[in-house]
Amino acid sequence: NTPASQTVILYELASRRTPWHELGDVDYIELFEKLNLALQTGKRPLVPDAVRQAQPEYVAVMERCWSGDPADRPTFVATSTNLAECVRKNKT
Repeated sequence: NTPASQTVILYELASRRTPWHELGDVDYIELFEKLNLALQTGKRPLVPDAVRQAQPEYVAVMERCWSGDPADRPTFVATSTNLAECVRKNKT
């Protein structure tokens, strides 16, 4: 488990969509091939504009976790701390 993989779950919660839904309705092998190509070229799941506008800090946490350079990704503890701060900000 890495923050990048755990953040896919955050994406699902925020967007209420399956990650990579934009790849279309394809069989497993085709999906795997498309997903592999997308990741190799640095693509990440598309975050809906409504989520970006409503939760910009949350999206920023997700995007840091999806950095193409693993050294730039926060630790799980840092991710948890950042998400807790997002929750605190949204409660006020």
